[in-house]
Amino acid sequence: MSACLACEGPLDRLGAKGDWVYAACRRCGAVQLDPPPRGAELRALYERGYHHDGHYYRDAARHQRERAPVIEQVGGHVLARLPAGGRALELGAG
Repeated sequence: MSACLACEGPLDRLGAKGDWVYAACRRCGAVQLDPPPRGAELRALYERGYHHDGHYYRDAARHQRERAPVIEQVGGHVLARLPAGGRALELGAG
């Protein structure tokens, strides 16, 4: 596994979806892809335009239901590491 992109801390594998492996930092709780896409792989992801064609939102309720388990897992992982009254900043992917 790589080191955390935010703080260079050690990573723990959260799970995988397709070719992507999600990992969480033991030190700061940040979640990232491991390894993160770079160079040509990253360009190819954005060239496909998946984020502009609207397919995610044609059935917003279905989209939300399908993503809820992942969001709950990742969110729970982050929240469990926050101190009482702590806050988290989600930067998004785009």
